[in-house]
Amino acid sequence: MLPGTVTPQQYAGGHAGGFERLDLARGQVTAHENRHRHEDSVCCPSGKAVTVWRVGDETP
Repeated sequence: MLPGTVTPQQYAGGHAGGFERLDLARGQVTAHENRHRHEDSVCCPSGKAVTVWRVGDETP
């Protein structure tokens, strides 16, 4: 398996927050992110996002 980097998504309404957690499972990585608007304090994100990446060989 090749090494890689997971970075937060760009958020048009503010700035990228950070990862709340990353879940690693065979064949996928699930990122749970906090989303902050410009006026949000660090403690209180306006929203959350979940992104799933599929990794590895899809061949049976």
